[in-house]
Amino acid sequence: MLYKPGIAKIIERHKAFWTGDILDRVPLRVRFTLDSMHDSQWSDALQSIESHFSYWDRYAQLRADLEDDEVPAANLDMGPAFMPAVMGGRISFSGGTSWSEPIIHSKDDLPRLRSVRFDNTNPVIAQYLERAAYFSEHSRGKMAVGVAMLTGGGDISGFLRGLTESYTDMAEDPKWFRQLLEICTDAWIKMQRLQFQTAPSISGGYCDNYGIWTPGKSTYFANDLSTCVSAGTYRSLMFEQDSRMAAALDCPWIHTHSIQARLIPQFLDVPRIRGIHIVNDGSSGPGLDEVFPYAQLVQKWGKCLLLRKYSMEELMPYLPRLSPKGLMIDTQCGSLSQAKSIVKDFTAGQFMKFA
Repeated sequence: MLYKPGIAKIIERHKAFWTGDILDRVPLRVRFTLDSMHDSQWSDALQSIESHFSYWDRYAQLRADLEDDEVPAANLDMGPAFMPAVMGGRISFSGGTSWSEPIIHSKDDLPRLRSVRFDNTNPVIAQYLERAAYFSEHSRGKMAVGVAMLTGGGDISGFLRGLTESYTDMAEDPKWFRQLLEICTDAWIKMQRLQFQTAPSISGGYCDNYGIWTPGKSTYFANDLSTCVSAGTYRSLMFEQDSRMAAALDCPWIHTHSIQARLIPQFLDVPRIRGIHIVNDGSSGPGLDEVFPYAQLVQKWGKCLLLRKYSMEELMPYLPRLSPKGLMIDTQCGSLSQAKSIVKDFTAGQFMKFA
């Protein structure tokens, strides 16, 4: 692979991680500031298939000298508003993400969601298929193709209905919300199956927009909408649909935020869940001292733990209380030179003082 000559070793590290083991070291991804690439450039790049691919090609080139464990990929990801667009919403791009306005205003709107087609008669799907074909052809020999982020049934519901309306529905008409959530989860499963049919696999698995390889027909799912609900509400309204998404994957894992840490015991109960991805929310969420007991709980349950957006300085006091088996670190720093230094020190074992 042009942009990652050591890809075979990287995939082996990922494989060991997903079995709850360790190869030679903990898989490490290091993100760093790219002065020549900004969030707005991603938004602009989405305006055409060619510019979208060129964005990822440039990104992979700038990271080619870094010997971390990111799988370089041309990501089909179009942000969190992609699935709402598939369902009939209008998508727009700005500020490094995508946006969509609510289109479900009453129960009478549900039939339009049930009639959504997941083939090339749907203009958003048709464009996705064209994008996937272009990316597959032009990435060959250079990098993988990353599947699009589909978020999850809860988040799709939140986009289509509106966040305030969704939380109100949960309290005032949970039966109606449950119907919407089921429809959106059905859509997630159908689109995920289509992705696995169209995006090329790599070494028997798939890569995602985080540069993480997962074995089999697999990727992550999310439920950011659960951030503002109690454990009881999650269990009664959302747990079943998260379980359905997990059942649709060979190696399911869930993307969560530090502010959702209190729900990790519920996420761990999802049948067949293989891993928990915890993303640092910075000042918007609890500190690592509050989140860490939940991280330990993930390992106690024998699940894979992925820690994202924590600096190595933040992590170092906590690593001695974690097992290196089934652990992946996705850290960040300010420059390529700093990233290279982190990888060098990490490989030499300087950070690897685990339980």
